[in-house]
Amino acid sequence: MTLNRAWIVFDRRSLRRAVVLLGVFCCLLMPYKAWAQQAQAAINGTVHDTSGAVVPDASVVLHNIDTHLDRKTTTNSVGAYSLTGIQPGNYNLTVSKEGFTTSEQQNITLVVNQTATFDVTLKTGAMS
Repeated sequence: MTLNRAWIVFDRRSLRRAVVLLGVFCCLLMPYKAWAQQAQAAINGTVHDTSGAVVPDASVVLHNIDTHLDRKTTTNSVGAYSLTGIQPGNYNLTVSKEGFTTSEQQNITLVVNQTATFDVTLKTGAMS
C-alpha cells in the first residue's frame, strides 16, 4: 500500500512539472506567433530628377493621416528608399532635397501585405 501511494505522489509531481513547463513554453512562444501575425505593409521607390539621374540623400517622410505619426528615411546612393513594417492606413508621402522642389503624394492607402512602389521625380529649384 505504501508503494502505491508513493507512485501516486510521484505521478502527480511529474504531471504538475509537465504542466508548468508546458505553460512556460507557451508563454515564451506566444510573442513570436503574435509578431508573425501582425498586419503590415511596405513602401519603396526611387527618386530621380527631371533628367532621369538618381537623387541620393533625399528625405522621405511617410505621414499617417489617421494617427499623425511619421516614418522617415533617406534615399541611398542609387536614389532608392524603402520603409517596411508599416501599419496599413492612409498616408501622405513627402520627398525633399535641397536644391529641388518638394514632391508630395497625398491620400495613399496601404493595405495588409501590400508592398507599394512610388517613384518620385524632383524638379530642380528652390525647396518649397
